[in-house]
This record gives sequence, C-alpha cells and structure tokens, in this order.
Amino acid sequence: MTAQPKEADGNTVVLDVKGIVTLFGGASALRWALERRKIAVLAQGTVDKWVERNRITSDWLIKLMVLARMENIKFNPLAFVDRSQLTASARRRFPKIAL
Repeated sequence: MTAQPKEADGNTVVLDVKGIVTLFGGASALRWALERRKIAVLAQGTVDKWVERNRITSDWLIKLMVLARMENIKFNPLAFVDRSQLTASARRRFPKIAL
C-alpha cells in the first residue's frame, strides 16, 4: 500500500517527500541512519526515487517514524501533508500541523 498515488483525487493524502527526506538530513544521511540503526538496508538511489516520484509506501513511513524516535527527531507525517491537493472536506480531516 502506498501513502499516495501518482495523481491526487482530492481525498488522497499527498506528502512532501522532499521535506521528509530533508528532515532526516538528506538522502545519504537517511540511508546511512536506516542502516546504522539496523532498520533497513537500502540500495543506493532508493531515497532519491522516493523524492523523484514524491511517493513513500506506508511501510517505509512506519520505518521512518521508528528511525525518528531512535534519532530523537520530531517527525509527524501529518505535518508533511500537501493540503493544496485536498478537497475542503478532506482538509477538515487533516488540519494543518506545524513542524
């Protein structure tokens, strides 16, 4: 299951993947931290593909939440929701969250 499809339909949650990767210090730092904490081993370029596609699967979001806790990084995926892609009713379900 992916956290977002290729095109948002107004009810789909679209995340700022580049912002998430930046929070963890960039693609290389994120990859290294995942490996160092023994959460996952990623092929080189995997994180770059997430940014390029602006997509992260839900299982990876969970792993990033685990990593954030281990690294003492404040990470709330809801803070990275692209609210401009949501309908008005969906915006009410996803209130703006400050980082």
